Amino acid sequence: MRWLKRISFVLLLVVFTIGGWYTYHRIEHKASPIKLTTVEVPSPKAEVSLSTIRVAAYNIAHGRGGKLGTSNWDNDSADALRQRLDQIATQINAVAPDILVLNEIDFDTSWSFGFNQAEYLAKKCGYPYVLQQRNFGVSLPFYHLHFGNALLSKYPITNAEFLKFPPLSMKEDIFAGDHDGFICDVAAPGQTLSIVGVHLEYRDESTRLQSAKIIQTAAEQRTKPVIAMGDFNSAPDANAQTASGENTISYLLANGFTASMTGAKALPTFPSEKPERKIDWILGSTVDGFRDGRVIQSNYSDHLMVAAEVDLPPPAE
Repeated sequence: MRWLKRISFVLLLVVFTIGGWYTYHRIEHKASPIKLTTVEVPSPKAEVSLSTIRVAAYNIAHGRGGKLGTSNWDNDSADALRQRLDQIATQINAVAPDILVLNEIDFDTSWSFGFNQAEYLAKKCGYPYVLQQRNFGVSLPFYHLHFGNALLSKYPITNAEFLKFPPLSMKEDIFAGDHDGFICDVAAPGQTLSIVGVHLEYRDESTRLQSAKIIQTAAEQRTKPVIAMGDFNSAPDANAQTASGENTISYLLANGFTASMTGAKALPTFPSEKPERKIDWILGSTVDGFRDGRVIQSNYSDHLMVAAEVDLPPPAE
């Protein structure tokens, strides 16, 4: 009986240790879902004032590659993963956005060998300012899943706020995480603008529509031009409508936003092997317009990057 008591004690100790570890990190995740960091890179060329700014958004699928349905655990090695990230970095450098939103990016995750993909790409691509916003945060001893959205910027990031979107599943939200977003200001030369980064829920249009209303409210509360970018998981078509026929992108376009690409020019972005739906968007509110809106073809993710030049209004006096 003594050995049975000892085994029971050890098992209880292990359970409480793991449970305590998990609970502490879930509380920490909920308390501080946004982290601002800087990386050492060569200083960008000084600009007196900008009338246009280059922006882009890219769901990089954790760096697992472009084949649809591939598991995040299929990474052969850290070197193979870094090679895929280097390909993504080469594409980012070719597009050369001033501001870049990234979705499905790992900050400290076991399947990607625990290194911070946002800071890795920032160093590779020359972005000194990084915002990391965790959507998913689970930690156990020797096992971590921390990933979400990131903003890489050539210009200082300020006034960062977490945008809490309605969860499809309250249990998922409590015990692991959800599809949330952020809003922040970027102090570009001569003009400050607000950036919204999103990766909306992929399973339910009504949940996405509720999130769009939060985005609209957040944009209305800012006095600066607003650019909302990322994987909206919605296209204005019959495949993405609520029971009452409403649509997330259509709602935003009817309530103060314009799109970098519309109509026949709104090329599909998913899946990258055979694109069928445009679910990755760049939307602007109180901007003067978009130029050179485009979709970047590649097989580095199951999504395609979207990019555009934004015409900015003169700064308010």
